[in-house]
Amino acid sequence: MQWGDIKAGAFAGGLIGHMDYWVSIANSYATSNIEMTSTDGAIAGGLVGRGYYDTAIQNSFATGSVQALNSTSYVYESYVGSLVGYGPKGGLEEYTLSEGTLVLNSYGVENGLLEGDNLSDLGLETNQANLQTASWLRENLHWDENYWVIADGQYPTLKEFSEIEKVEQTTVTVTLDPNYENAVTQTVEVEKGDYDPLPILEATVERAPYIFDQWYYDKECTMPYCAYLPILEDTTLYANWRDYRIVEGVYRGESEYNGTLVVSDDGTFVWIHYDGQYVPGVYEFIDNQYFVFENENYPLTLGTYEDGVLEFPDANDDSYVYTFTKVDAMYGDWVDDNNSILHFDGKGNGYYDDGSEHAFTYSLQEDAVTITFTSYFAYELTVTIQEDGTLNVHFDDGYGEDVFDKTFTKKPLIPDYTGKPFIGKYYSSWGYMDLFTDGQGEYNNGDYTVPGGYVIQNDGVTFNISFSGNSGQVIYDETQDV
Repeated sequence: MQWGDIKAGAFAGGLIGHMDYWVSIANSYATSNIEMTSTDGAIAGGLVGRGYYDTAIQNSFATGSVQALNSTSYVYESYVGSLVGYGPKGGLEEYTLSEGTLVLNSYGVENGLLEGDNLSDLGLETNQANLQTASWLRENLHWDENYWVIADGQYPTLKEFSEIEKVEQTTVTVTLDPNYENAVTQTVEVEKGDYDPLPILEATVERAPYIFDQWYYDKECTMPYCAYLPILEDTTLYANWRDYRIVEGVYRGESEYNGTLVVSDDGTFVWIHYDGQYVPGVYEFIDNQYFVFENENYPLTLGTYEDGVLEFPDANDDSYVYTFTKVDAMYGDWVDDNNSILHFDGKGNGYYDDGSEHAFTYSLQEDAVTITFTSYFAYELTVTIQEDGTLNVHFDDGYGEDVFDKTFTKKPLIPDYTGKPFIGKYYSSWGYMDLFTDGQGEYNNGDYTVPGGYVIQNDGVTFNISFSGNSGQVIYDETQDV
């Protein structure tokens, strides 16, 4: 609690001028009148001057007047609020993984938080007389009268500490609501006040095919659960869910050197480099627009998703932005038993390679692919997508003399060369290279080892190899295993 008027320069609050990370306030109040004197940007609040990221206020109030001068600064503005002068919203809208200032079940004479008004769950009238009406307080705020003295004609006051410390420790029930139709809730018991949040944090909920986000205090999921905030009464927490199917797919880089991203709907992805090397990683898809990921080459990185396009900054150069565009279902290589290839680039272009490369354009119609060659080719191709993902390709020379069907099977984007004769180590006077079954490898020069990858060409013996950016081409001779 706080009495007495306050006159200050930059930051002031009836209780706290500036909150730091992971601070929570509960069962507190201030009646101070606050006047700010700085014209170079001032922040003042009836209870807290400046809130901060990952901070929270609950079951508290302020009644004093809050005044600040207009800022004459070109850099800093002034903020005032009856409860919190300035409270950041937090979240990825402000490019931070931290939450902002949460105001829960608290009251100010005016809900004028300016920056943070949307953080309050009250939505109540701001009639000051209500805070001196016992029935209104009990009906709307439900503050614990083991701590508060609530009576008509006066503001709530806190009991003497000697009385509060006699209150026996009890438990409260936290109901965990999966927050969808016909969902089954579960409950956990925690100590009232300071408590161990693990029973809540370790609770599991499922809603296939959605991914659990986190718990919220409200059903609309606007106020995220704060594990550091005491639980003072029986509480319901609501689950929020993410739909990773939105971002699932295959993405091609703006430049061929950017490679390909394969994004799964389970929070994992693979970045396949142009030289065949690939790096797996994990991601979160937040608010249907933010792609937050990391892998062994990238620390936690914030990207954005919009209309099938992923963008994120280079880990080593923020001025360069990677752009990956989602491609259609026909992306990659389909191969027949003679190693002829149908290649689709995911954007309407491709080629048929039977030893010679024949370019075409294509379009998709449900289970059929229409192919139009851009130059003369002896056959017309009719392509039908089978239920097992293979392609039935009908070849017709146009005269009915040479007509046949062939089956093409899709090559996995991440290869599996298990059992192939070329797997293993190859030595030379400069060191050795080791080829793995998944298209990856290593090169060791005797002093250090660098990772790499390889891609096998259509002839089955020509390898494009890259180790730590140093690329080359080698020919495999199975008869001599070299």
